[in-house]
Amino acid sequence: MPGCKKIFSVSPDVDRYLLLQETGLEQATQLTESQPLVLGEEPLASRWNPVVLEWLVVPGEERLGLKKPDIAALGASGFVISDQTASLLRPALEGVCELLPVMVEGQPWFLLNITNWQQALDEEKSVRRRRRNGRVTRMFEKVVLKKDSVEDGRLFRIAGLGGDYCIDEPGSFHDLVQANSLSGVIFKAAQYIE
Repeated sequence: MPGCKKIFSVSPDVDRYLLLQETGLEQATQLTESQPLVLGEEPLASRWNPVVLEWLVVPGEERLGLKKPDIAALGASGFVISDQTASLLRPALEGVCELLPVMVEGQPWFLLNITNWQQALDEEKSVRRRRRNGRVTRMFEKVVLKKDSVEDGRLFRIAGLGGDYCIDEPGSFHDLVQANSLSGVIFKAAQYIE
């Protein structure tokens, strides 16, 4: 990808910021309607019903002074952004991510459903962990990414690999988060890139 310097993993900053969770009522409703919140490669906008989220406050953690971020993690399934943050990030998200409406404290926010999947994992050069019996696992000891295989690096997922990624190019998720000093995520340069 021309002008691309690095691929970054995008992770929630759980040490400094609060997480979001579905309200108890929302979870109960999904159990009875058999529609759990699952994000993936498939677009969801056409069948999406807005959900209500709340800040996860764990008793005893008040002393940690966790703050409400601009980009909040929703468990392990994704990121949620406010309407204001969405307007700042729209250039990086348009065409690679769905903004699914949710409510947080009575305010409109958006759950990010990343639909941009890239074939950037070099399976031959990556090394998977092995169990004691010699069987290969899904986990990796070494990950090799093919930077030149990323066609749209603004915000993406890598087929065969967990997590969210972006590239440090102008107009990317990384670029706009940094330029606007948005809180809630950590960028870590991928260690093994060829």
